[in-house]
Amino acid sequence: MTADISREQLQASTLTICRNDVCYPTRLAGLRAGMQWPEPVGRLGKPTMELQVQSLEEGVQGLLIYYLSNDDDGWKDGDVFVVTLKGGDGRSIVNFRGTARYQTVQPNGPLCDGTCHVAVFIEAGGDWPNRPRPVQ
Repeated sequence: MTADISREQLQASTLTICRNDVCYPTRLAGLRAGMQWPEPVGRLGKPTMELQVQSLEEGVQGLLIYYLSNDDDGWKDGDVFVVTLKGGDGRSIVNFRGTARYQTVQPNGPLCDGTCHVAVFIEAGGDWPNRPRPVQ
């Protein structure tokens, strides 16, 4: 997704991800360009959030959000995810809502442990990692 916000404003913001009304907010203070931002939850049954950010054209920030369940129980097609980004001044910058359709992924092959269930949401215009790079 993209956010029309400066890097400084982004660092003063709060990102909240909700799955079926269970929400996990995190403050983005200290976020730097190109970094992954782990939310240090990661216990069984609690999700882990990772964020990648990149400055795009005209002050727009590109955001990739990875929300890892750390527990596959209870995840089903139809789960509703809501992503909100609120600026330090309280204004709503991003408000996204999507319904999950999970795919099963076995990155280590079908005979190995490590089965994952993945849902991908791409907001209109938000597929910035696949945009052509400007020629310099």
